[in-house]
Amino acid sequence: MQAFYAGECDFFMAGIPQRQRALKDGYIVLVSAGVLPPAAAELVGWAVTDSFFEAHPEAVLGFMRGWYKGMQLVKTNPDEAFGIIAAEVNKIHNQGMTVDDLKAAWQVIEFFPNDACEAKAFFLEEHGDRYWKAAFDAVMASYVRQGRYAEGIDPEEVITAPKVHQMYIDKYGCL
Repeated sequence: MQAFYAGECDFFMAGIPQRQRALKDGYIVLVSAGVLPPAAAELVGWAVTDSFFEAHPEAVLGFMRGWYKGMQLVKTNPDEAFGIIAAEVNKIHNQGMTVDDLKAAWQVIEFFPNDACEAKAFFLEEHGDRYWKAAFDAVMASYVRQGRYAEGIDPEEVITAPKVHQMYIDKYGCL
């Protein structure tokens, strides 16, 4: 964002705090993740190594539980949840984010599943709007074209999210 404001680049990709700041300054969103097909979206979110998960499965499932409980707070009490989020974001980025900024961005610019079952349908099922394997395959094909890899990597060798996510649902259900 600093390079954009310094005139060193013509566009940038940012998170909600930076995007909200640019919008307040009169800039517009050209493309948002919500309008891109699954293959165009980067793989983002949280990650865990297999060795850490195997050694500390309850810590990972507990992290996921906290995430989904947070999503439920946003769903049931957005003013409280957005107040907490805005305060923490402003400590880090000092962009003056407000509750109204988050309300304007939430579920419009990005998509945040409300619970584990919604996330599963969205990211982990083959016909989901952001099916993880479509994004992985597109990114890997790009890396091969760029010469970063001689050949693609089998996603089943490096991605265990579907298994971990199912373990969460088996233990906690959708919430």
